[in-house]
Amino acid sequence: MPVNQPYVFGCWYGYDQDCSTVAIFRSGSGQPSQSFICSQAINQQYYHDGSGPYPATNDKVYSNSAGTTPLSAGYYSYGPSPGPLTAGWYRITGTAGLVQTTGLCP
Repeated sequence: MPVNQPYVFGCWYGYDQDCSTVAIFRSGSGQPSQSFICSQAINQQYYHDGSGPYPATNDKVYSNSAGTTPLSAGYYSYGPSPGPLTAGWYRITGTAGLVQTTGLCP
């Protein structure tokens, strides 16, 4: 099908330039050790750059939806909703919010 008129590229400036590609999930507030991580309350809302519902190894986790404030190092729980139900945990090392390891809770 031939194009009768050239496309107007000025329309491209209307796209959402600050669109974020991070996924939202529920998490605990973090702690320095793995002890009792599966009993940590789910009381925070964080964001990760992975493709699954929760962070996986090598994903980055952020405290803001723009994906510009990485989470601090520590152990964090995650789960489906606020409260005591914990599905698993993840460990962040360093200052870039990078997930080093993950695990499931019984």
